[in-house]
Amino acid sequence: MKIETTPATWMTSSRTNPYVGPRAFQPGEHLPNREREASELANLVIAERVVLLHSPSGAGKTSLIQSAVMGILAENSFRPLGPARVDKLPPPDLQVHNRYVYSLALYLLGQRSTDPQLFASCTLRQVLDRAMREADPPFGAQQQPVLLIDQFEEALTLDPTDWEQKTEFFEELGSELSNFAMGCDAPDQASEVRVPDDAPEHIRPHRLWLLLAMREDYMGGLEPYRKLLPGHLRARYRLDFLNHHEARLAIQGPAEDRGVRFSDAGAQALIERLAMTKVSSPDHPSEWQPTPYVEPVQLQVVCHRLWRDAKEASHGGFDAISIDHVKAADIDDALSRFYGDGVAEAARTTGVSEQTIRDWFENQLITTQGFRSQTVTRPAPGEEGGQLLRLLEDTHLIRADTRAQNTWYELEHDRLIRAVRKSNDVWRWAHLLPWQVTAHDWQRSGRPKALLAPVRELPRLAPGKDEDLTATEREFRAASVEEARRGRLMWAVRSAVRMLAVLCLVQTVAIVVLIILLV
Repeated sequence: MKIETTPATWMTSSRTNPYVGPRAFQPGEHLPNREREASELANLVIAERVVLLHSPSGAGKTSLIQSAVMGILAENSFRPLGPARVDKLPPPDLQVHNRYVYSLALYLLGQRSTDPQLFASCTLRQVLDRAMREADPPFGAQQQPVLLIDQFEEALTLDPTDWEQKTEFFEELGSELSNFAMGCDAPDQASEVRVPDDAPEHIRPHRLWLLLAMREDYMGGLEPYRKLLPGHLRARYRLDFLNHHEARLAIQGPAEDRGVRFSDAGAQALIERLAMTKVSSPDHPSEWQPTPYVEPVQLQVVCHRLWRDAKEASHGGFDAISIDHVKAADIDDALSRFYGDGVAEAARTTGVSEQTIRDWFENQLITTQGFRSQTVTRPAPGEEGGQLLRLLEDTHLIRADTRAQNTWYELEHDRLIRAVRKSNDVWRWAHLLPWQVTAHDWQRSGRPKALLAPVRELPRLAPGKDEDLTATEREFRAASVEEARRGRLMWAVRSAVRMLAVLCLVQTVAIVVLIILLV
């Protein structure tokens, strides 16, 4: 039955922001303009049983799986297990059967138990069997489990040297895909409960389906392990960025679902502003060039901000977003807030100071000339640094590239360069002393002497008590003190030269007077 709503009810219940911003779409949310991809991927999983989903970073793999593919699979008598990841490390004092199996156990079983000791000795078979037995609601007789593992490149990048653990994990995964039947603790038991493929559905044991999702940059690293999985991962699906037509639908569709018209001219103008990338060559300076695609993450971030600005400007009573709204929108400001929110959340989660993270972005990932740079230097040492990098990757602020056993990090997109610098400037003026802000301007400008501070403006620190300062601040302070010392030395030298000149002049005059008197 259709329910009519008054304008007031519509305004309060339906004018919520339809754009999710930087986060992934969740189950139950509508992912705009990805229906075809979701249907094709779900059908491929059903037909092939083991599928690898790959895409460039930021194309929306997680959103596609959570908000669309899982629902289609459920409608076809499949029961998703996950999405899970292999990124969780066991405590240092805990011996585990396999670190990747342990991580899957935390995702699939951790909500029902907080004691990591319970998962330490679990094999993959035991984890899957328990996840099915404890499922709520219980598995149906005809439901088949689909294990969903997202961000699967983490199996290759978290520790490139643990080949034995990786091989053991892939062997177990391949064994379960070949032999899994709920309630069996060993492959020989699974063989005992097998029945012919043409047996009635209600007496067949549960078999395991698998969907892996990963960034396509890392697909080559799977080569040593493909042969351990049934089908050798031959069934693959590539998710690309949005072309201009798809981007237009992703911009206009969610607004129209809320009763707001996003004008064609406004959508086109926004696409033209988003579909840009910086290109450089030895013969020409870097310049922004149009591209045939739009990154979904950036589209959601900017549209989320655009909707909020339009709503605030009209006090909630708007019914259209026009080209004037788009022209007035500050894309760099939207991305700057996206960056600032991501850094603040990473600092809260890891305990690494926000200033340390911001300095790392600006000093390691951006050159003094304003270009993207790559670095192998972590923003913080140890496990804190590793956790921080994973969070920043998940937020789509940075991306990693592993080459020759080294992992290099860089900004996700050239557009973030201005966003990082703008957000950092605002944050520093709000949280730091003036001399500290000057220190970062000095670093960004190539360390000119003209920006060094007078010693009287610097804090007085006891020897060895500068550990609370950043490396840039310590170097700026040391350079300022050294420049002041050189200034005093030069003043002393000039004073001595002046005094010597005066003495020479006096001596010369005395000699001349003496000569005159003698004559």
